[in-house]
Amino acid sequence: MRDFNTEELDVFLKSTEFKRWFDRCAAFVISYVGSLPEAENIASESLLALWEKQHKGEEVEAPLPFIFGVARNKALNFLRHKYVVGRAWGRVSTAELEELQSRISSLDSCDPHTLYSSEVRDILHNTLS
Repeated sequence: MRDFNTEELDVFLKSTEFKRWFDRCAAFVISYVGSLPEAENIASESLLALWEKQHKGEEVEAPLPFIFGVARNKALNFLRHKYVVGRAWGRVSTAELEELQSRISSLDSCDPHTLYSSEVRDILHNTLS
């Protein structure tokens, strides 16, 4: 069982950072999982993982890549499960299985730390130029 300070969690959940990160994370996830409720669930769990880490006193130097890394892994687990179940039960077409495999491969090659390190470099370059 998680040991939460509900007041601190409430402050985090009501923060503008949470809302901004939640929206970005959900948009990223939905592009892979194709389900808004599942994307929002994964985004919430990813942000909760950040809060738990910070609540334990662990420093997260780059929160956005951390959140997207957790979301990526959760989305991969969701897609892999969907693929395995679809294959085992034979209730999805070959084309749907191929589409799932394509999404899994694409997401598997995505590295949030690389994505956001180049984004930061571009912002710095444009700001200082």
